[in-house]
Amino acid sequence: MASFTTNQQRDSVTITTSDLMVAFSREDGGLRELRRTGGANIIGFGAPAPTVDVELSDRGWLAGQSFVRYLRHSTHEGEGAELTITIGIGPLIVRDSYRITGTLLARRVTLCNAGEDALHLRGVRLLLPWACVGALDSCRFDAPGNRARPHAPLAMVAQSGPNAPAAPQFERAPTEGPGVLMLHDPASEETLACWYFSSVGTATPQVHGNGRALTLCHEVELDEVLDADECTVAGTQWLLLLREPWPAALSAVRRTWALCGLQPLEQPAAWLRDAAIYETHPALWGGFSGLRAQLPRLCA
Repeated sequence: MASFTTNQQRDSVTITTSDLMVAFSREDGGLRELRRTGGANIIGFGAPAPTVDVELSDRGWLAGQSFVRYLRHSTHEGEGAELTITIGIGPLIVRDSYRITGTLLARRVTLCNAGEDALHLRGVRLLLPWACVGALDSCRFDAPGNRARPHAPLAMVAQSGPNAPAAPQFERAPTEGPGVLMLHDPASEETLACWYFSSVGTATPQVHGNGRALTLCHEVELDEVLDADECTVAGTQWLLLLREPWPAALSAVRRTWALCGLQPLEQPAAWLRDAAIYETHPALWGGFSGLRAQLPRLCA
């Protein structure tokens, strides 16, 4: 017996497991609903939009200038429930695949050149559109593992317009940080975590607000030429829904990193806590030999 059910309506396709429900548009293939079973939808608090965009070297980002069209969907039962939404964007056929295990989703996008001419890929955006957990007034946004740790009210980060605070700048994932973007509502203890991993490429985490929600995005960097009928796979975007207090939610996210290929940071040595760090350059001391001779004085 299948561990999930699929419901196809005129304008949507929905997959339901014992833990999650996700729904996609049959117009542009975009993700429209994401919720824990029995819980509230946590996305879609804004204008409907495609949830994949592709950049070509000679055309720029395609979703804003091409009609993004739903083509078909398919389901499969493997390690978890698997759903693939196939869409068309300009000369590309895109397979947007989700593997659902509990409340963890692994999302991978495959890009195929359906045209006759070679295409130079520059990037792909994996978007989670207009997300908010709990109430706007109590929901908070954070980016664990990045130097920029906003831990700010969602209502502030989601502001738009010329007087809005500048969007936080995050390190590329996974080479400089895990790329984790999180929404947490202390009142309901609902949490959404979103991050990215690839063994061959990097992605820049981004957020975009509309005043009442945030679109969470990982912009994957590509520099690849696809000949006709060739395909390539971007990295994996991971989504996790939880109902836990904030410290427990952070711990749960870290526990999943091994599944994704990320290695948790080791605890720093105890002596580092009170250490004095001195930064210099050997050229200032006549080379390494001169610096070595000055180490006792610098230590003192």
